Amino acid sequence: MIIPRNKIFLVLLAFLISVFSVNIYAQLSTVQAQQNTGEKPQSKVWYHGGHWWTVIPVNSGIDGDGTYIYRLDGSTWTQTPLRLDSNTNLKADTKVVGDITHIILYQDSQKIAKLVTVQFVAGSPPTYEPWTVQPDLVDIQLDTDAETAVIDMDSKDRMWLASAGLTQIYVWWSNYPYTSWSNTNRYQLNSADVKDDDICDITAFDGDKIGVLWSNQNDDKFHFKYHLDSQTDPTKWSTDETASPGVSGSFSDDHINFAVSSDGTIYAAVKTSYDSGSDPTIALLKRQTNGTWSIYDVTNSGATRPIALLDDTNHKIFVVYTSTSSGSTGGVGDIKYNWSYTNTGSISFEGISTLAAGSYNNATSTKETFNNQVVILYSKSDNKWDGIIPDGVFPVELASFSGLLNGNEIELRWRTETEVNNYGFEIERSTDRTIWGNIGFVPGHGNSNSPNDYIFTDRDRFIPTGTIYYRLKQEDIDGKFEYSKIIELNYTVPSEVSLSQNYPNPFNPTTTIEYSLPTAGFMSLKVYDILGREVVTLVNEKQSAGRHSITFDASNLPSGIYFYRISAGNYSAAKRMSVVK
Repeated sequence: MIIPRNKIFLVLLAFLISVFSVNIYAQLSTVQAQQNTGEKPQSKVWYHGGHWWTVIPVNSGIDGDGTYIYRLDGSTWTQTPLRLDSNTNLKADTKVVGDITHIILYQDSQKIAKLVTVQFVAGSPPTYEPWTVQPDLVDIQLDTDAETAVIDMDSKDRMWLASAGLTQIYVWWSNYPYTSWSNTNRYQLNSADVKDDDICDITAFDGDKIGVLWSNQNDDKFHFKYHLDSQTDPTKWSTDETASPGVSGSFSDDHINFAVSSDGTIYAAVKTSYDSGSDPTIALLKRQTNGTWSIYDVTNSGATRPIALLDDTNHKIFVVYTSTSSGSTGGVGDIKYNWSYTNTGSISFEGISTLAAGSYNNATSTKETFNNQVVILYSKSDNKWDGIIPDGVFPVELASFSGLLNGNEIELRWRTETEVNNYGFEIERSTDRTIWGNIGFVPGHGNSNSPNDYIFTDRDRFIPTGTIYYRLKQEDIDGKFEYSKIIELNYTVPSEVSLSQNYPNPFNPTTTIEYSLPTAGFMSLKVYDILGREVVTLVNEKQSAGRHSITFDASNLPSGIYFYRISAGNYSAAKRMSVVK
């Protein structure tokens, strides 16, 4: 495929692709922006309410020139009516907290940041509107040589902003509703001066901490400090942790991007000052929950501006970066990535793949973890935002999956928000989460941009008692597949023998008879005509405890009234049924 020149490419990526190639099977609409996809290490993409969202500065918007929120509808980027600011020279960093999204708009030329907070409005289509609590823009004056501005929230609802100044690494803080950002609410983290182009990033982690990682090209190291959310004094931070232990030479450089797992493990994609050779130009720093740091090589070829993306559900970490000319760590080039599993005790990268070939830079995405699908932005020089969907993604966005015990049946329900190339779902069941059996199939809707609801009823008369596990195997039309999350239900043993009314009734020619046994033992189930003569024996054997069902075929019987009787131990019962032909 020939990729158009001078484009900014947006990649909707599930990262379930071959580690050696990316093929395109759908292309998203083009948006003409006024800025590129920077500024490092900002994250300007988020997911909420069944849609991906981003912030784009454009000319000739719905309400004139300005910076707007955009929503991804299927393969089309749609501008929402909400103009965040009339300025088109702004670059955004975002933080989602439920239905609220906080957005920092950074303008490099004026060294100023603007905070705007918006709230989600459900509907068809969904959108955002100004936060009713604080609808106005809040100006934040940064250091005179500020490199960028990034934000995050701690568990006490305090907002933090981090920015690198001329020689300092600063954090600002503000309490609800986040209107006070003066220099009296500012603290310097570093004790040793940094260079004017060093960088920092901020993240909440471990459920009760806020942390800042910064580069220092004077001592060639990355440094990290954290603040406990329970500490009421915002200027009380931990001692300095060297986040790049055991390195030598020119290691640290001015690119950092965070991803944090649910267990508090921190992953930081960083650019080093190594030019080429055996030393990494892009590395992944990992901070374990005990505070120890490790370093892993991503690539030792020319590269710049990495970001870290974490699929926490499937235990995968991805580092996306710009591949530059050999021996260079600046400039533009192909957008590439490397990835590793995170649940194997150590990071072991699988191999480098190309996302887009050309003169690109400034990969950016979301600071939240994701499950299978994620949006990535990267840019060329003319500020056009295009989109591609790589082949091999898990194209079905599963919004929910649940199970309910309904009498002798287990009813499974699930909903998809969108579907691409969806052949359908195999339903699998297990008693140990290890050995799985296929118990049914439900066709999908192929391609759909609207929600679809599905139901499958497990009527197997040999459903085992105890804890039962279910999962969906979603299959594409081309044979690719992906598994859903696993749900579990407790299928209890009946407390007594019971015989249910057959259904349907009357019937022609088949009906279902269900019964329950509290213990394993010999039992019989027989059918009699209205004169009491035995017509057929349906069951006459030892059976396990639990709920059972059997289909009775009356094709060879005339219309009339019949009775079916169960005998199990000292229990006996009969019910009436009608054959109507």
